[in-house]
Amino acid sequence: MKQPISVRQAAEMLGITDIAVLKRIAKGQLLAVPLCGKGLLVCVESVQGKKHDPEEFRRLCDRYISVPQACDIVCVTDGRIGRMLASGILKGFRLNEKAWAVERKSCEDNIREYMENPPAQGRKRLVGESRAPKQRPKGRSPRKKSA
Repeated sequence: MKQPISVRQAAEMLGITDIAVLKRIAKGQLLAVPLCGKGLLVCVESVQGKKHDPEEFRRLCDRYISVPQACDIVCVTDGRIGRMLASGILKGFRLNEKAWAVERKSCEDNIREYMENPPAQGRKRLVGESRAPKQRPKGRSPRKKSA
């Protein structure tokens, strides 16, 4: 079984829109697994119409985590995780405009390497502290009253 793909990649493969892919997922025509409510990991074999095992796909998807989970493992901020993904330090792929699927093993390897050989310069990582972005309250933000 291959790596999962994003909804956009599935749409490009099928020649349809992202919304049409989401409708097929909702109907059960395509196999997909949510990644922390931010995006969907789509089974490439179901898109291609090939035979696939749903349980094996779910086990494959367990290898991927979201950016906030990666922040907790690597002990850096979400912005730094994005830069590490873009530069290839961490492995993963973009699910949509706002979410990445990050390989758990690459995060674990990164923090293990950091612990074995910490850099001589720069800010040290606060190992053991969560650096994940804080949850923002839903709805409108309060506006300051002008005097």
